[in-house]
Amino acid sequence: MAKIARSMSLAVITILILIPSTQTLADTVMLSPTADASIYEGVPDGMGGEDYFANGSGQFLFMGRTGENNGIPALRRRSLIRFDLSGLSPTDLINSVSVSFQINNVAPDATADSASLHRLTADWSEGPSNPVGPEGQGSTPVSGDVTWIDSNTGATSWQTLGGDFITSASATEQFATGIEPLDFINSAASG
Repeated sequence: MAKIARSMSLAVITILILIPSTQTLADTVMLSPTADASIYEGVPDGMGGEDYFANGSGQFLFMGRTGENNGIPALRRRSLIRFDLSGLSPTDLINSVSVSFQINNVAPDATADSASLHRLTADWSEGPSNPVGPEGQGSTPVSGDVTWIDSNTGATSWQTLGGDFITSASATEQFATGIEPLDFINSAASG
């Protein structure tokens, strides 16, 4: 089975929150991310360990799996996105949340699949790393980068490799194998 690697443009990521006012009218709030990064599952280093890479300031986000390459198994990629919700009141009722991405790069052997949104349970730092080229391999992490093992390189590690998050998805969407939008809508707004 072929695995999928995707990159997503940051320009179209928004979150839509409907907030009823006191007159039972709904307001729409559009938010842009305050931080985003991609983390890359470890690559065997040939000496019994793994090398981890970062992408905190690159142009693209990555999700899915790489293809197998020269005996290296398919490796996972995850996108981390943070929104500042401090402008919302604790009494606001959120009826619906919508998050949209634009898939703009697809592996040649990609097959249809699904993607899920999960709420992180630990803080993380975006980091300064900015990979050269198409960014799919990331770059060597420096202090402050988020990676597969560290929520903040040089300061804090994840409790679980690949990030600390709620295992049940807030939303899951199917996608095909082309350049396309990927829209998540959660009308329960529970995650």
